[in-house]
Amino acid sequence: MSALYASCNGIQAVSVAFTIGWLGTWCADVMLPAAGPLPTAGGAVALSVATLAMVGTVFRQDAFAGQQRARIVGGFGGWQKLLTARCYDMPGGVSLAMLLNDAALEVGEQVSGAPSGTVGVRFERQGAPATRLLRQLVGRQWWMSSAGVTQFGARPTSPVKTPGLVEDYDGGLGKAIISTEDPASWLPGAMFGTGTPFQSDLIDQALTVSSMSLAMPADGRMRLTVLTRAA
Repeated sequence: MSALYASCNGIQAVSVAFTIGWLGTWCADVMLPAAGPLPTAGGAVALSVATLAMVGTVFRQDAFAGQQRARIVGGFGGWQKLLTARCYDMPGGVSLAMLLNDAALEVGEQVSGAPSGTVGVRFERQGAPATRLLRQLVGRQWWMSSAGVTQFGARPTSPVKTPGLVEDYDGGLGKAIISTEDPASWLPGAMFGTGTPFQSDLIDQALTVSSMSLAMPADGRMRLTVLTRAA
């Protein structure tokens, strides 16, 4: 596969490696040339690899051997911030959507698809990291989109329609190595195999991507690995 372009905040990356799971946030490790540091911890950055564009936040960074290395996590860095204590008292019931939207607004995150339902007529929100409230209200049933928006509920599924090749498949592990120039089509929820537009002689069933890892080392050759489950 030919070299693919990768950049972080408009700076061409020397290497990129990231993982996007079915639940929770994604994280990426980026190496940049000595072109100055990225924003400080908590600063938003735009990461792109071929067709995949992602919005995240600098978790940590440092200079090493004349290059800048950084870990970037999905979203806007707000869920680790402290929420102020707050009491909700509503005779009609305190809605989950209100609690989640209020928390996101306070810490600078964006949310979509907040679940319906209430938590009773009174709710005491603790002065604690916002992640604690997330766990309290929805457990692990949230995920971060490539645009940095916190999503609730099931991930959407859609078939892979762009060209590519399954280079290797281990059915015991549900692991496939994919050759493609369109990594954006291989996010969790992507479907391929039997009965879909993207098929392979190595696979005799329909599969859904549950986790995707991408690595583009300094040689510029992208390597994409997916973990799958039966569709």
